Amino acid sequence: VPMPLVMSAVMALVYFLGFFMILRTGNPFGMLLVVGAALCSILGAGSMVAMTLLRDEMTKAALITAALLPVAYGLFPAKATWKDDPKYTPAPGGNFALRAAIRAGVMVLYSVWLYAVMDTSNVMLAIGGMFILTFPTNREQFGEVFDRTYATVIGGVAGLLVLGFASLVGHLDVLVLVMFLTVFLFIAAMFTGKRPAMVYQYAASVVVTLVAGAFTMQEPTFAFIQRVVLTFGGALVGAVITALLEALLVKPERTEAPAAPATV
Repeated sequence: VPMPLVMSAVMALVYFLGFFMILRTGNPFGMLLVVGAALCSILGAGSMVAMTLLRDEMTKAALITAALLPVAYGLFPAKATWKDDPKYTPAPGGNFALRAAIRAGVMVLYSVWLYAVMDTSNVMLAIGGMFILTFPTNREQFGEVFDRTYATVIGGVAGLLVLGFASLVGHLDVLVLVMFLTVFLFIAAMFTGKRPAMVYQYAASVVVTLVAGAFTMQEPTFAFIQRVVLTFGGALVGAVITALLEALLVKPERTEAPAAPATV
């Protein structure tokens, strides 16, 4: 059996398990399963060295976060008096296995397209789609298309402004300071902004990625336009295909009508 076929089959199973966990339990851990598997497999198809590097960096980031968070909360106790205890609930609509299979199939199409046709620099196409697929309803998916594209645009514009200002001044310390202030403003907007907090969090990551990429051979303006197009395209295609397949294949589960009250 050709190894690319085996890898695609294994990835399809991992995607299915991740999406099924999200739909059946509401636990977002399934999203981490899908994201980690997709990134490692797509990078691994182009370079085993890149996949190994990603694996090592993700492992180090997890260990460092686990070690530093208790220290940070010990030094700076949280002011909140309520305890975050989320209650996970299954997605509405039932048909969890079929809907998870549809999402896994769409995710496999993204992956195979990047395995065989496009290079790993276009991984944002799959990232833009995979987060859309984790939302249970079509309305939430299309809302996320707008939010993710909006976050990419404002983060990219902010990153270009940071680079433009730094190029005028010409000092690395000024660049670091301005980037820190920009990211800080996005973090503050997570608490006070009109959009969901994840919009500003993602925008902040776009700023960091765009500025860091400018220190390599990446042209910032082209990188910004490419990121917007791939994010919007991947998200929109994923939402449209999922909506069409669910409309064709998924039948609404029947709900029992309440029993009529007994008459005397």
